[in-house]
Amino acid sequence: LAVHPKVDLSQGETPLDRLENLGRRLGIELWAKRDDCNGLAMGGNKVRQLEYYLGRGAAEGADTVLITGALQSNFVCLAAAAARRLGWQPVVQLEDRVPKDDLFYRTSGNFLLNQLLGARIHHFPQGENEAAADRNLDEIAARLRGEGRHPYVIHLGIEHPPVGGLGYVEAACETRQQLQRMGREPSYLVIPSGSGLTHAGFLVGARALGWQVPVLGVCVRRDAIQQHQRVLRRAREIVGLLGNDVEITEQDVIV
Repeated sequence: LAVHPKVDLSQGETPLDRLENLGRRLGIELWAKRDDCNGLAMGGNKVRQLEYYLGRGAAEGADTVLITGALQSNFVCLAAAAARRLGWQPVVQLEDRVPKDDLFYRTSGNFLLNQLLGARIHHFPQGENEAAADRNLDEIAARLRGEGRHPYVIHLGIEHPPVGGLGYVEAACETRQQLQRMGREPSYLVIPSGSGLTHAGFLVGARALGWQVPVLGVCVRRDAIQQHQRVLRRAREIVGLLGNDVEITEQDVIV
């Protein structure tokens, strides 16, 4: 990991909290990794991705970041906050992914926060076309270069390197160390699986440590068959970024 440029956006290790009441109701011992306590803006695990994406941008001399996502995307909002932390201009593209037209959905929450952060906001009429959304980002970036700015684009699609997944390799190392200090070994780790980078990065980190705990991904956008192939591809690409020889098998990817 140390060979990859990184900017410091968090406050360090996030806690593990035991969820006593819910665990009792489910009949299990249940713990949560509290990445909502990550120190940037309103927190969230996307801070881990941004440290590596914007680290690469900083190494390239960027002064602007572009990102695309749903209108109420936490990732987009955190990217705007991270840009401001670094003194950069945030440019966000908001996609129509959710069929909601009510005033509060379209003007409050993360949309309002993007405005308060001074982001330049673009709207994109499609919600499930990653390639088209990325192309439009690249066109905006080209116009910004014409204005004399130095943009760095965080692409959404699978055709671009999963640099942000390195943050979750690091998260696996951090989580493993915490559990070892506590003298605990979980039976399962459960992770949401959307873009696939949280799931793939954590899985690669665990296996690189020789940690064979099952990592279960809960699909939030695609069906299990599509998501399995996406996570497997992303995991193997992250292994390539690390220059590691760890093998991620089809059986390792559980969705």
